[in-house]
Amino acid sequence: MLMPNVEGFLAAGAGAPSIDVDFTLFFQAALFIGLWIFLTGRLFKPYLRARKERESLTEGAREEAAVLRARATEILTGYEAQLAAARGAAAAARESLVKDGRDSADQALKSAREASAKELEGSRSLLESELSGARKSVEPRAKELSNVIAERLLA
Repeated sequence: MLMPNVEGFLAAGAGAPSIDVDFTLFFQAALFIGLWIFLTGRLFKPYLRARKERESLTEGAREEAAVLRARATEILTGYEAQLAAARGAAAAARESLVKDGRDSADQALKSAREASAKELEGSRSLLESELSGARKSVEPRAKELSNVIAERLLA
């Protein structure tokens, strides 16, 4: 059913196309131009202006974000440098305190050793004097005791 209409259309279109130029063509052209002017003023220009403004705000925000990001990176680098310097100073102070503590402990140990050596020397000299005193007091009795032991063994 469709085929006969298509064949008829093709047969009619075999010649030159026929476009009637009449009042409706001018009316459509005037309507198109009027609508174009109206929509340009009321729709297209405000839309393009809003889009341009939004784009400029977005670009401004991006530029500001880039500046702030660079500044934050700069501040972070400064803080990291200060932190590294503070850590270095703390390590140096800790090493100094450890060295002072070791020196103090070594000094205390040295003086304790010296005091104990003096005490030991004093005790040894006292012991030697007491031993020599005891030997002197025992020596006469030792001869007496040896004579008594010899008599008992020989008797």
